[in-house]
Amino acid sequence: MGKENGRLGRGQIANMNICYQMYSLDYFFTSTKRLGLSSIELWGAPPHLDQRFISNGELYRLKRRVRGEGLRIVCYTPFQNGRVINLADRDKSFREFSIGWLRRSLEIASCLETDKMLVTAGRGLLDEPASEAFERAADSLGRLAKTAGRYGITLLLEPLREDESNLVCSLGEAAHMLCRVSDPALKAMADTSPMYAQGENFTGYRRTLRDDFAHVHLVDGDPDGHLALGDGNLPLKKYLEELIELGYNGTMTLELIADAYFRDPEAPLRRSLRFLSPYLEED
Repeated sequence: MGKENGRLGRGQIANMNICYQMYSLDYFFTSTKRLGLSSIELWGAPPHLDQRFISNGELYRLKRRVRGEGLRIVCYTPFQNGRVINLADRDKSFREFSIGWLRRSLEIASCLETDKMLVTAGRGLLDEPASEAFERAADSLGRLAKTAGRYGITLLLEPLREDESNLVCSLGEAAHMLCRVSDPALKAMADTSPMYAQGENFTGYRRTLRDDFAHVHLVDGDPDGHLALGDGNLPLKKYLEELIELGYNGTMTLELIADAYFRDPEAPLRRSLRFLSPYLEED
């Protein structure tokens, strides 16, 4: 069933600082408020947040700053490029480093008082059985889920495009991983770019995952990429109608990533919000 008014809530839409890499975090906060948004997904990478050096004291000050701006962090997304952080790596030392990195990410999320953190399964080598890398990823995610549970944080497993991972790229692979790990602290999310690449939709996510479907990255593509809504050719109107019909009340982040956007990130975000306006509740 959809919402009674047939709209999504504006508070469900989150801005993300990954598009603001040429600006300060202060500018990102101010820009988010100018856009009329109150939710953010915080990308944990320089120049905004460097996990290697930031102290817990600095994190608590950041948390107070976010609250003072009238914003809330709906998800923490740590840097986890597959060549640098890889939960499925065959090298045990590298894998343990990756687990340690993401355990620190969970501590950061706890300091910032957000209850969700994005995670990916990593990738295996192409000259080894994918099943072996999948099992390494499952073991790593299981260990992280136990830590997340102690913090009261939900890990959001994101399927990636096949040029980014060879382990969890589809709804079926995400469901398999959740079944394999079998920990309530691990749930799954959908990004419209890999979802489209797999020929999937939100109805399938909800039917398969039920309450384990917990977050969305809402982007356009041509067909790949992370474009502003309306800048590509994905069937976004159909996707949004599905979310309304499903009564989806979770968060949806505008994860825009394109060189053309970095100098003026507000412009593509405003276009995205105009695209969304027929589907959002009125203020």
